[in-house]
Amino acid sequence: AEHAFTMKSLGDAVSLRDRMIQLLERADAINDADERRRLLHLVVAGGSFTGIEVAGEYLAFLKRTAPLYPRVDPKDIRVTLVEMSPRILAALDAEMSAYVTTSMQRRGVEFVLKESIKEIGPDYAVLSSGRRLESRTVIWCAGIAPNPLIREMKLPTDPKGWILTENDGRVKGFQNVWGAGDCAVNLDPNGRAYAPTAQSAVGEGHWVADNILRITRGEKATPIAFHIRGTVTPLGGHNAVVQFGTRYFSGLLAWIVYRGFYLSKIPGFARKARVALDWVGAMFTAGDAVQLNLHSKRPASLSKNGATAAEKEISKTA
Repeated sequence: AEHAFTMKSLGDAVSLRDRMIQLLERADAINDADERRRLLHLVVAGGSFTGIEVAGEYLAFLKRTAPLYPRVDPKDIRVTLVEMSPRILAALDAEMSAYVTTSMQRRGVEFVLKESIKEIGPDYAVLSSGRRLESRTVIWCAGIAPNPLIREMKLPTDPKGWILTENDGRVKGFQNVWGAGDCAVNLDPNGRAYAPTAQSAVGEGHWVADNILRITRGEKATPIAFHIRGTVTPLGGHNAVVQFGTRYFSGLLAWIVYRGFYLSKIPGFARKARVALDWVGAMFTAGDAVQLNLHSKRPASLSKNGATAAEKEISKTA
């Protein structure tokens, strides 16, 4: 909590973007090569959808912005992702996971699997094996905990704390309580839990709503069985991986499919048009490398011995 950054809100994303610019400015201003490499090394904890996108997006941002800083060598920019499972994206099939791993490695992301982070300091992270990663920025994306309300409701849960349901969405042991989305374990026709993704949550929610209507009409609820149309994993920058059935493709086209899907979910034509124009404009114009100072969490000082006079002045004005 003291030294790591999180990624749960827009404020977190803006705070980290500001942090990236701070890192580049600091790296450009110092002569210590070891400290420069430490500044430009990001450590991401967690190989879920959030961790993968954070690793790819901030790596792309640093590489894209680095040419503005003459003394920053792009080769010093590194991202290490730590995941305690044997592979990343455990909610997806092994083939998709391997495909994303290879794609990210080609872009410069190092994966440390079957490891967890046991300690984070101001300029390091220590893994469960004892290995020490020199870094000024550790971003915590290592999973989520169930909402405390679930525990207070005394509902049946699995060992991780997620609500157990029947195949029609009813909470086990109840006739009039239903669970859908990330809070619940909803099973597909093969008895496997649907992945905790937005697509699954929407499908489960629609199905449970239909079942509730069936019950109120005196009909029988039906088992949840909706079709997953495909899987999209953003990799940062204008890059993504799309899976349709057993086929995969990546790159710019996959990114367009990914953004197109989310665009279809935005309510209102005027809002859709504004967002689409913003995205198209961003593809052909470089964004400004400026800090907005709208931090949800104030970044730790980048100086070795406390805040510099300039940092103290910035902190006072902020």
